[in-house]
Amino acid sequence: MGLKTIPKYQQILKDLTERIRNGEFAAGARLPGERVLADELGVSVITVSRVMRELQRSGLIRRCVGSGTFVSEREKSFARPRIGFFTQYGPWPGDYGISIIAGTLFAYWSRRGYDVVLLCGGAEDYEPAIASLQLDGICVYSPPMEFIAPLRRLRDKGVPVVALSSILPELAEISFGYSNHRVLDAAVKYLMDLGIRDLAFLIPEGTASPYVLRREGFLRAMWKYRLPFNPDWSITVQELERDLKKLMSAEPRPQGLILGSCKYAKEAMRLLEEWNLQVPEDVSLLVIDENQETLTMKRQPTVFRVNFVQLTLEGSEALKKMIDHEIPDISGSLNFEFIDRHTCQEFKSHENRKG
Repeated sequence: MGLKTIPKYQQILKDLTERIRNGEFAAGARLPGERVLADELGVSVITVSRVMRELQRSGLIRRCVGSGTFVSEREKSFARPRIGFFTQYGPWPGDYGISIIAGTLFAYWSRRGYDVVLLCGGAEDYEPAIASLQLDGICVYSPPMEFIAPLRRLRDKGVPVVALSSILPELAEISFGYSNHRVLDAAVKYLMDLGIRDLAFLIPEGTASPYVLRREGFLRAMWKYRLPFNPDWSITVQELERDLKKLMSAEPRPQGLILGSCKYAKEAMRLLEEWNLQVPEDVSLLVIDENQETLTMKRQPTVFRVNFVQLTLEGSEALKKMIDHEIPDISGSLNFEFIDRHTCQEFKSHENRKG
């Protein structure tokens, strides 16, 4: 959309930000008073006051009572604008998805003159980090459900923020990744089209948003496609070996097994082989997402997985527009891909198998 659709205060905020960044207002320089700026820009003092609050929040200016408003003197290491990449999951070097996202963020933002700061912390750390590190915007990786309210507050304050990894329905306008409801719908339909109706679903316990939404998505899809639902086959895993053995010892046992997390893929495959259950002859196996361990398996499972590069680029484009006080294009793409590795097969009845 063109600049005409942008509120006046956002146009002024963008203009003053650029004038500070390009050195027209040098570091340490005193800015004109709000009334002077209002007359110069042809707007009300209220509008200028709102702009000043935003500039102060972003760390570009400092306001000294009795002395005036000054352009902040960034430390040498802060000379370039900065983007923060937040994850609450701890160290990321071995995490397949986070590593791809981080690499894509560095490549995208460095080409545009920005630094990327990798940060580990919860929602309570966002605003302090934005202020102390003078961040121009933040990307948050896979926030859990309890982060929705803090992220809303940031969004309502005008902080440029996007969430990466999955689409949160409550924050669809700043979320990039795939809809966990839709990916489970696709997984269930894929197995149903193979004739597999009796499906089991395993998911880790916890409040991480992907897991909560994937369980909801599985239940919705089973209802939507009128498939028989056995509540004992929708399992929150406490101990994988015990829970999977109980499931596969049932009579009848499930025809298809969906793992709602790739963290179980390697061990689940090993256990099924140990119990002389063949994949896909005895049970079809499908996994949501994959990690580095999954990719190193001798036999990799069929997956529905997120396209980490695509979601990071889409999120970064939107974040850049927010920083530039433009209106981002939120496409809401499905952003998942299907990789068939032949661990699912067309289901045949026991009578047909005997024949």
